[in-house]
Amino acid sequence: MRRNLENTQRKLDDARGESEMSNEAKTQFLDNMSHELRTPPNAVIGFSDMLAMQRSKVLDAEKIRDYAGSISQAGYHLLDLINDLLDFAKIEAREVALCREPFAICEEVGSIRSVFEVLAQENQVELAIVENGPAVVVNGDPVRFRQVLYNLVSNAIKFSAGGAVRVETSSERLDGGRMALEIRVHDTGICVPHDRLDAIFNPFSQSDSSITRRFGGTGLGLPISRTLARLMGGDVTVESVPGVGSTFTATFVFEDVSTVVDAAGQTGRQPSGTPIDLGLSVIAVDDISSNREVIEVMLADLGCKPVVFVNAGRKGGGYGKRGGRRGGRDGSRN
Repeated sequence: MRRNLENTQRKLDDARGESEMSNEAKTQFLDNMSHELRTPPNAVIGFSDMLAMQRSKVLDAEKIRDYAGSISQAGYHLLDLINDLLDFAKIEAREVALCREPFAICEEVGSIRSVFEVLAQENQVELAIVENGPAVVVNGDPVRFRQVLYNLVSNAIKFSAGGAVRVETSSERLDGGRMALEIRVHDTGICVPHDRLDAIFNPFSQSDSSITRRFGGTGLGLPISRTLARLMGGDVTVESVPGVGSTFTATFVFEDVSTVVDAAGQTGRQPSGTPIDLGLSVIAVDDISSNREVIEVMLADLGCKPVVFVNAGRKGGGYGKRGGRRGGRDGSRN
């Protein structure tokens, strides 16, 4: 009986220790996020106010572009933070649903260079992409696949300033019309300590507490990526060698539909450089005035005639510069 009591007490102590560590990690995460979430809006508001205060002056086009670029960069950074938090909340609630549609692996991997060209230049990183194996079209979720791929490449470039990043892909056809895909992202940046290789995939954790202060981010990218890869039949793993760098390997298992889908004509992609002129009348509904303005301009640029409404029964307009009232969670998705 005494031994049983001692074992029970030991288990309770271990559980309490794990709980305290988890609470400490979440507290540190919230402290970091309070800073991360405030920084981009400050930049957006600051540069917007600077533009507004210059109405009596004549600003050159380059200065306006610089201000607009800073506002856009801060906005995208804030959107990334919010997306990570919302994705993690969905994962915690087990509400992540994957769609199934045909997409070409080579198109997704090929987009890496154009998407990350500027970031690679800013960090003086040499980016190389090597595709092995035949071009394949698979049934899966291209958005979630892209999310995993882009997260690994973005991290590699961010942590490898002045170095090199190499992305290699390989595929293998399996029984039952399936295809196994492997993507290796090797970087020459800071390595992950051996005792932290598993911890970096835990929510709210990074390989070093100074990482968040130096590079920002939520620390949720890798946990989200691993969860999504596992939902797609694979995993995300890491190998790291001091002085050499790290290699993150993402694996997936998809249904191979290469023989029944024409990759060039059926993957829903517009050939790059092709001008788009849809020539359609499009009804856009959104209860946020700023969203309506953006939608209207984008539709007009596509050659469409936008007809904008606040809701199903009221035409757009009359909400003032700040939108009049705040929309609900789905305000921008109406």
